Amino acid sequence: MDKMAMAFKAAPALIDSVKVGDEVHFDLKLEGSGGEVTAISKK
Repeated sequence: MDKMAMAFKAAPALIDSVKVGDEVHFDLKLEGSGGEVTAISKK
């Protein structure tokens, strides 16, 4: 799949652990039509 961007909610501490351009794995909790990142780590 090609690279893509999608907006999800995430706690500031999670966002601060990565930077633009990092390849990551993340856990996503789906709620209704949105989602929230609950964990993130660099590949």
